[in-house]
Amino acid sequence: MEKFQRKEIEFYKLYKPMFCIFVPCFIYAFARYTINHQEPVYDLPFYLTNKVLGVTAVIMMGLAYVIAPLAKTWKRFRIYLGHRKYLGVGGFLLGSAHGVMSLLLMTPYNYKVFYNLETNRLNWQGSLSMFFGTVALMHFGFLLFISIPAVIKDMNPKQWKILQRGGIFALMITFLHIAVFGYKSWFNFEKWYGGMPPFSLVGASSIVFLLTLRVVISRYGKKKKIQKKLYRDKVLQVSVSRIGGISL
Repeated sequence: MEKFQRKEIEFYKLYKPMFCIFVPCFIYAFARYTINHQEPVYDLPFYLTNKVLGVTAVIMMGLAYVIAPLAKTWKRFRIYLGHRKYLGVGGFLLGSAHGVMSLLLMTPYNYKVFYNLETNRLNWQGSLSMFFGTVALMHFGFLLFISIPAVIKDMNPKQWKILQRGGIFALMITFLHIAVFGYKSWFNFEKWYGGMPPFSLVGASSIVFLLTLRVVISRYGKKKKIQKKLYRDKVLQVSVSRIGGISL
């Protein structure tokens, strides 16, 4: 009798994309803030890394929602379907780390735009941004919970699929979390240090781009399926007509 073998966790599906996204983001942030804006080097380990973790998280979670329509439209992308879970888990972990680090850094000195400097309390931008960030993180946490194998077994597959798509809503909330505090610098070109757009704009643009890409691919895939169906129906109609002795 063969011994039961537990499935190996394919950690490379988590660490490879995480590394490939984190490193370019970190280089960009370092060039913009440390080199061009001349922020102190001691900000690198925590303050700057916190920004990079947030953007890396949203890109990973956004990619998780692009893989499915890619795989449905083009067969060669089906090998990446197994990466979705790891991208989602990795994105949630990095997002959680970003949330904790942001709370530790949350002072009027670090985030002046979040505070009323006269009262040292959060202003409307700070309150809204923190609210949207919390809601998004809670939603992603819920999606992670229902992705546990034991929970999946007790759920209706159709219901599970619908709930998982709710991550798109969470990404939209994340966009608001970023936009509320960063939108002013997006259009203030004096703050594009070294001609480089603000990092918050990079994160927000990534969400918009990935969600738009998902919509475009999904629509293209549906159009492709309709065309294939029409072609099959036409071939079938021609075949039946020929069998019946009718020439088309």
